[in-house]
Amino acid sequence: MSNPIISIIVPVYNVSKYLDNFHQCIIEQTFKDYEVIYVDDGSTDDSGAKCDLLCSHLDNFHVIHKKNGGLSSARNAGMKVMQGEWITFLDPDDKVVAEYLEKLYNMTSNEVDQVFGNYMSVDDGGNRIDSASVHENITGMVSRNEALSWVFNVKYFWAGYAWGKLFRGSVIKAHHLLFDEEQMINEDGVWTVLFHCNTSNKVVFTTEPLYVYNAKRPGSLMNQGISIEKKLSELVGCIKMYNCIIGSSANTLKLNILSSWYAYVVYRRTVDIVHQYNYEEQFVLAAKNMINPVLNPFKKVLFSLMWHIKK
Repeated sequence: MSNPIISIIVPVYNVSKYLDNFHQCIIEQTFKDYEVIYVDDGSTDDSGAKCDLLCSHLDNFHVIHKKNGGLSSARNAGMKVMQGEWITFLDPDDKVVAEYLEKLYNMTSNEVDQVFGNYMSVDDGGNRIDSASVHENITGMVSRNEALSWVFNVKYFWAGYAWGKLFRGSVIKAHHLLFDEEQMINEDGVWTVLFHCNTSNKVVFTTEPLYVYNAKRPGSLMNQGISIEKKLSELVGCIKMYNCIIGSSANTLKLNILSSWYAYVVYRRTVDIVHQYNYEEQFVLAAKNMINPVLNPFKKVLFSLMWHIKK
């Protein structure tokens, strides 16, 4: 039996109530040459058992059961056994439209290593909240560096998520691109930048919403509130993104400035949270120690530009 064209990796943790609907939206995909890898990340409800039941009569559906290690750990477990030419990450409390795989795959070519689409947000009852910032359906191709710059641009913030995209599997395998399991949050941005920095091929995109994001699920990582530990982890992730760029062929002045500015914005938000919630000032000091190596080169660039402007 030949390998599937697309591998779908689905991390599963305590999402039993969503699995039937999610599974059905995969079954209904108009593109059929795929495999699904459910990774049960130590669920304490019946999610793992439900995955086994849903996949019991489907040869292209597989289930991995593992000790709880978090989202990145679950995705990594799936990537280690994937067989597809392309890979996509889906979350089981979300859904995708029936043409999701077909429309993304139809945009692939030899000169492209990543394809991504837009998304729409819904509440836990499935009622549409909004879609990402671009409302007109546009399809296009951009350079690797241009796609990287979108990760740091709020207009295109959907470019930094790992879900809702196709990634070329051979790039992941050749460079052993795994998610950073130390990241509490911002793991998607760190991995997306890492992927970009290990390829020079172009990126194809569509602004058509193909992914249905559940923005209001109780207990989801995005709805667990703010903690100083999470904000510091987000800042660490931003610095990793910056360091990845400056250590790769993507190290242009534009990306250097964008990634360092992005890190600075997250640093300022971290400091604001320390003051707002009366955390100890040691957290501000920790944040400063992290951001200074990023800002020092940035300051030199600004001083140089100011000098040339004056002249």
